Amino acid sequence: MSWLIENFGTIYVVASSVVGTAAVIASVTPTPKDDEWVAKARKVLDMLAFNVGNARNR
Repeated sequence: MSWLIENFGTIYVVASSVVGTAAVIASVTPTPKDDEWVAKARKVLDMLAFNVGNARNR
């Protein structure tokens, strides 16, 4: 647990980079299937950032 707390910043940066890269790929490709993966990755990132309830991005 202490490793997670100590490295939370790095984990968050990596997760944000993965979501950002996936969002670029999803916007460039015409199929909606990859858009579903980006939505799932964003949900995980929102959960890690404690974006719940009224703090959610709309």
